[in-house]
Amino acid sequence: MAGKAKLTSKIVRETAVLSFGVLHLGDHILNCGVKEFQNEEAYQAMVEEISGVFATGDFPEIIRRLDKHFGDATYSLKSLFRDEQRKT
Repeated sequence: MAGKAKLTSKIVRETAVLSFGVLHLGDHILNCGVKEFQNEEAYQAMVEEISGVFATGDFPEIIRRLDKHFGDATYSLKSLFRDEQRKT
């Protein structure tokens, strides 16, 4: 799945439009990427590319495409618990 979202902080009242891509392989296997929305053309190109690879069922290639489009801003379920890991 790919999409874009507009988020506003209630604390600092800043707004950001983000694009994202997510691949859920079942159970706890989740890969996703998030970055600031660039423009509609770049977003559509990313969606078409990732959707095209998804249609082939080549899941390792989808993960590579997420890495390509989102670089260091890719996450797994393990990333959600990083704060808890730091406490120990």
